[in-house]
Amino acid sequence: MTLLENFRKESETICHLKNASRVLGWDQQIMMPHTAMATMVRGRQRATLSRLAHARMVDSQFADLLLRVEDHLGEDRTSDDALSLARWKRERRRATAVSGELV
Repeated sequence: MTLLENFRKESETICHLKNASRVLGWDQQIMMPHTAMATMVRGRQRATLSRLAHARMVDSQFADLLLRVEDHLGEDRTSDDALSLARWKRERRRATAVSGELV
């Protein structure tokens, strides 16, 4: 797998985790029964997904991947990969400012 393919795959995995949490949130607001047990279980489900996404984003391997992609892209600032890289660097900076326990 090439460097960019690896970057795209890891980005996609983090997006899937975040989007799954959003779908669960939508379901909780629209369809899910509003019982104490259902709310507790759904909260734990969303917390698990948030922790997993956060852990992947703050992982040193992801940081290394971002640096390698940045080196690979060089001066490119307009391609889809370059724009995605800028977004992920910003997202990672935010994620590293919050401890995993707070997530």
